[in-house]
Amino acid sequence: MKRKYVKSSEFVYKLWLALILGVPIAALIVFSSVLVSGKVDVLLEMNEIDTASHLINRSSDLVHELQKERGYTSGFIASPKDNFEIELIGQRAATDEQYALFLKKFSSIKQNEMRATAIDIFDPFHFVHHHQRHHVINAAIINNLDLALVELDKLKDIRVDVDSHKIGYFDALEYYSKTNSLILDTIAFVSQLGTDREISTHYRAYYHLQMMKEKAGLQRATLTYAFESGKFLPGQYEKFLAVAVDESYSHKRFLSLAPPDIKETYLKTAAMPEVAQADWMKQIAVEKGVGGHFRIDAAYWNKMQTAKIDRIEAVCDLLEERAKEVVDARRAEAKNSLIIYLLVNLAVITFALLMAVLLFRNIAKRREAEKRMESALHRAKDVLNAIATSPDIIPFFTVSPIYRSMLSVGGGDIVKWARFRSRYAGLYLHDVAGHSIEEILLNILGTALVDVCKTNPAKKSASAPSVFLSCLNEHLEAYCEGTPDYLTAIYLLMDFEEREIRLATGGHPRPWLINPDGTVRRVEAPTGFILGQFTIDPLADDRYRDIAFRLETGQLLLVSSDGLMEQKDAGGTTLEAKFQKDIGRKLAGLEPRAAYGIIKREFEAHLDGRTPEDDVSFVLVGTRPANKYETMRFIPGPELLSLICRHKSVRDGDPASPPKQCAAKSSSRSAGKADDVIMHTLSDSYGPVIEKLKNAQWPDGRISQVELAVSEMIINAIMHGNMCSNQSTVELSYALHDGELEVSVADEGAGFDSNTLPQSIEENMLMEGGRGLHMISAVADSLYFNDAGNRCWALFKKNA
Repeated sequence: MKRKYVKSSEFVYKLWLALILGVPIAALIVFSSVLVSGKVDVLLEMNEIDTASHLINRSSDLVHELQKERGYTSGFIASPKDNFEIELIGQRAATDEQYALFLKKFSSIKQNEMRATAIDIFDPFHFVHHHQRHHVINAAIINNLDLALVELDKLKDIRVDVDSHKIGYFDALEYYSKTNSLILDTIAFVSQLGTDREISTHYRAYYHLQMMKEKAGLQRATLTYAFESGKFLPGQYEKFLAVAVDESYSHKRFLSLAPPDIKETYLKTAAMPEVAQADWMKQIAVEKGVGGHFRIDAAYWNKMQTAKIDRIEAVCDLLEERAKEVVDARRAEAKNSLIIYLLVNLAVITFALLMAVLLFRNIAKRREAEKRMESALHRAKDVLNAIATSPDIIPFFTVSPIYRSMLSVGGGDIVKWARFRSRYAGLYLHDVAGHSIEEILLNILGTALVDVCKTNPAKKSASAPSVFLSCLNEHLEAYCEGTPDYLTAIYLLMDFEEREIRLATGGHPRPWLINPDGTVRRVEAPTGFILGQFTIDPLADDRYRDIAFRLETGQLLLVSSDGLMEQKDAGGTTLEAKFQKDIGRKLAGLEPRAAYGIIKREFEAHLDGRTPEDDVSFVLVGTRPANKYETMRFIPGPELLSLICRHKSVRDGDPASPPKQCAAKSSSRSAGKADDVIMHTLSDSYGPVIEKLKNAQWPDGRISQVELAVSEMIINAIMHGNMCSNQSTVELSYALHDGELEVSVADEGAGFDSNTLPQSIEENMLMEGGRGLHMISAVADSLYFNDAGNRCWALFKKNA
C-alpha cells in the first residue's frame, strides 16, 4: 500500500504545544465517557440477561413436563389395554400448570420489549440510546417462542386424538419433539447474544445439557412404546439409534463447557443406580434391535429413565443458578467500576495538567528525543526481521525464498511462516496502511499475533484461515480503533497430509496461479474485510471465507503484496500487464526457487534502477511431483520383532519387561551388535531410499544420518505404534526431489498427541522412546506428525 510521510517541522511543534493542554484533556473526557458508557451497557445487558434467565427457567420447567407427557403418551399409544392412562392424566395436569406459568412470564416480557422498542423509535436520541441497549430478548427470540406457542395451541387437539387413538406414535412423537425444540432454541439464542464469555459459556453448557435431557426424553418415549408393544415399529429402531448419537454429542459438548464443579456433580449423578438401570435397559434394546422380545416392563423402564432425567434436571437447575450468580457479580462489578472510573479519571486529568507544564519546560529536549526515536525505529526493523520467520522445508509442498523490499524503515509488508508440529504449515502475508511509528507498531503487532491466532484452542488444532483472520481482526480492532490504520492480509494453510491448500483473504490481492503451460490467472477467492477497522462476529458473519484447492504437479502459486503488480515502469506500464503477457510464459514448468529468481530479475529490470513506489513482498508455493513418490509396506518378522522390542527397551532405559510377543527368543548379544543386526535387517525396507541418495551423490555422512533417522522412525512405528504386533503393517513413503528428501513412516497403532512431546532435549531423553525421537530430530531438517499421531514425516536437505 502506498503511504504519505509527514516530516517534523518547527511549525508542527508549535502547533503541538498550543494544543498540548486541550487535546489530552478532551481525549481523557471522551475516554472517560466511553468507559462510563461501557459500564452502563454492562448494567443494561446484565438486567436483560437476568430477565432472560427467568424466561429460560419457565421454558425449562415446561419442556420438562412436556417430556414426561411425551413418554406416557408413547406408552399409552403402544398399550392395547390403555396402560399409562392414570399417569397420563396426572402428567397432563402438571404440564398445564407449567404452561400457564410460562405463558404469563412470556407475555409480560413480550409487552415490556414492545414498550422499549416504541420508546427507542420516538426517542430524539434514538441512535445513542439504541447503541447502549443490549436487546437480549430480541425479535428473533420472541418470534421463536411465538412459533412454539402456535404448536402449544394444538396440544388440546393432540390429547383428544391420543385418547381416541386417532393419532399414530410417530405423529405424536414429532409434535412433542418439535414443540420442545422450539422452546429450547431460546437458550441457544441467549448464549450467542451475550457479550460476556463466561456467561455465554454457562448458557451454552446449559443448552447442551437441556438437549441431552431432551434426547433422553425421546429415548424414554421410544422405548416405552417398544417395551410395551414388544417390538419396534418400522424405522423406529434407526431413529432411536440416531437420537442416542445426538445425546452422546450433547454429552461431550456439555462436559467440555461446564465448570469443573458442575461437571463433577453431573458425573456423580450419572453413577446413580437408577441411571445404571436405565442404561442397562437401553443397551438391551440396542442389542436386540428390530427382533424385539425385550421382556422389559415398560412402566419400570419409564420410571427409571424418568429418574435419570430428573437428576439431569437437577444439574440443569444448579447450572442455571450458577449463571445467575455470575450475572449478579458482573452487575455489582459494573456499579463499583463506575465510581472508580470517575475518581481515577479526575486524578488522571489533574496529572495531565501537571505533565503539560513539565513538557513546556522540557521542550528543549525535543531534538534529542527525535534522535532516540529514530534509533528505536531502526531497532524495530530488527524486531520485524526476527519475528518474520522464513519458510521451513515441509512435506509435499515446496516454497521459494521470500522477497522483501522495504520503502520505509519498518516496511509495510511482512511474510511470516507459521510452524506447527502437526500436518500443517502456514504462510501469512500482510500489508500495513499507516504512517511511520504507527505503521511499524501495527506491523510488529500483526506479525506477533500470527502465533496467537494460528491455533484454535477449542479444537486444539490449526485454525482455518477464516478463523485465523477473524481472530487477528478481533485483536487488531482494539489497537486500530479510532485511527485510520489497518492492514490487509492473506493466510494459506497447507495440509500436507491431504495435500490441500486452504486460504482466506482480508482485503488483500488474490494470489496468482501459474499453470504448467505458462498461463496465469487469479485464484477465485472471496475478498474479506480489511483487518482492524470493523467489528466482525465470526458466529454471525462470514466476512472471511475459506477456499480449498490442490496444486497439481507443475503449478505454482504466487502470493504477493500489491506493490509487486502495481509497480509501473518509466512508460507507465504495470508489472501485472507484463506478467500476464510475457513473464508467466517464462515460469512454465519451473520449480518455486527457479521461478523466484526470474520474477526477481524481471521486477528489478522493470524498475530500471528506480526506487519502488511501495513496499514489495512475494513468495511462491509449488509441490513435489506426484511421480516422485514411492511407497512400500511390510510386516516385520518374529526375529526382528524380538530384537527391536527387547533391545530398544533396554537401550531407552525402559525398566518394564518386553511385551509377550517380544519375548519369544532371547539374545545374549551385546547392545552394539544388536543395533547392527537391527539396522541390517531393516535395511531391506529402506534400502531403495539409500540407493537413490547414493545415485544423487549425497555426502556419505548425510546418507548415514538419513539411514539412522529412517531406521529409528521404523523402529518407533513397530515398537510404539504397532506395539510389536506381527499382524500390523508399517508403511514407508518417500520422494527425492530438487536436493530434498521427504520420508514418511506410518503404523496401524492408535497414535499419540504430538503436542505432548517434550520441548527440551533433557526431557526427551528421559521419556520412553524419547531418545529415538531426539536422534531423528537431531539429523532431520524438519519433523512433523499427523493429527492421529500414527504417521511421522522427516525432511532432509542434501547438505544439512
